[in-house]
Amino acid sequence: MLIQEILEGNENRCYQDFRLTKSVFLDLCHDLTNKYGLKPTRGMSIYEEVGIFLMICAHNCGNRLIQEIFNHSGETIHNHFHRVLIALLLLAKDIIRPHPQYNGGKGFHKPQNPKYKPFNDCIGALDDTHVKAKLPRGEEIPYIGRKGYHTQNILAVVDFNMCFTFAWAGWEGAAHDCRIFSKALRREELGFPHPTGNKYYLVDAGYPHTWGYMSPYKGENVRYHLEDFRRAQTRQLCAPTGKKEKFNYLHSSCINIVERTFGV
Repeated sequence: MLIQEILEGNENRCYQDFRLTKSVFLDLCHDLTNKYGLKPTRGMSIYEEVGIFLMICAHNCGNRLIQEIFNHSGETIHNHFHRVLIALLLLAKDIIRPHPQYNGGKGFHKPQNPKYKPFNDCIGALDDTHVKAKLPRGEEIPYIGRKGYHTQNILAVVDFNMCFTFAWAGWEGAAHDCRIFSKALRREELGFPHPTGNKYYLVDAGYPHTWGYMSPYKGENVRYHLEDFRRAQTRQLCAPTGKKEKFNYLHSSCINIVERTFGV
């Protein structure tokens, strides 16, 4: 059986196939079984179910290829993929959430680098990112984003320890960031972690400057994105000038924690 060969073989094979080490893979299967209701079926074990799901996600495999690898029908692959997905969504509700004392200023969520001193009361960064998506035929058009291919727009909040404290996926690639943000603020059932007291989140220039959310300075002659500074021809021109650009440079560098966290 393929899944047994993978788990009993070299440690590197499990990581290459599932993007998880063997110990983490086994712990994940154990948690999904005991805490989130994922059950084996007559024709498929828990390990095989989770392995199929991870291989599809890790390598962007299609249903047809997974049929060949695991020797199951397309309908079986489809059904078990969604069984694991439902269990993982329940898991996500438990692990993607802030620490109970998050807004109390405790923990390592604050920027640790001394150069980010202006953001001492910042408890995280909020931004949207686009991830490639596959859509059923006839539903593709709303998901064509600014880069010309199908994406879903994901709103995420991360702390400076590179941990997600909120994530909302599934929005169309064409949806504006502010629209998703305003919906998250209004829908109480999402559990959006609102800042309290003198705490706040960093947001980029596309978001409104409201209480609890610090956005950069805007203007035609004020640079913000790191690429705007780096594309200058000389080192002198690359350096930020004036207090607004200096603030924007640190702000852009600090909020980049969101993209770095997704990258990891």
